[in-house]
Amino acid sequence: MKYAIIGAGVSGLLPAYLLKKAGHEVQVITQHEEQAALINEQGIINGENRQQVDAYTDFEQIDSDAFVIVTVNQEELQPILRLLKIRRPSNKIIFFAAGDAFFRKSHCIISSPYCCRYIRYRLHQVE
Repeated sequence: MKYAIIGAGVSGLLPAYLLKKAGHEVQVITQHEEQAALINEQGIINGENRQQVDAYTDFEQIDSDAFVIVTVNQEELQPILRLLKIRRPSNKIIFFAAGDAFFRKSHCIISSPYCCRYIRYRLHQVE
C-alpha cells in the first residue's frame, strides 16, 4: 500500500518509519525544505536502524492512490484540508489526533463520512 504522511514531527515520522519497515511505500510531506532534504538524505533513523522514505514540501507530489495520514496540530488542519480537497480530492484521509476537537474541525471541511477515517490516540497510551 501507499501512504503519504502530512507532518514530519514525532507523530508523523513514527508511523512513516513503521509503515516503511512493514514494506509499504511511504511519502512524508513537511512544510520545511531543509527537513525534507535531510529526510531524503538520511532517511528516518531509529537507533541503528534506518528507513529511507521520500520527503516533499508540495502536496502535488502525493500519489493519487495513497492513503493520506494527517498528523498536524489543530491550527494547521483547516488550511491543509482545503489544499487536499483541491489537489487530492480522491485520496482517502486518515487522521492521527490527540482529541475530539480535531475531528470536529476536520468534519466541517470534509462532509462525506465515507472519504475519511478518524483514528484517535493519546500519547500516554502508546508504550
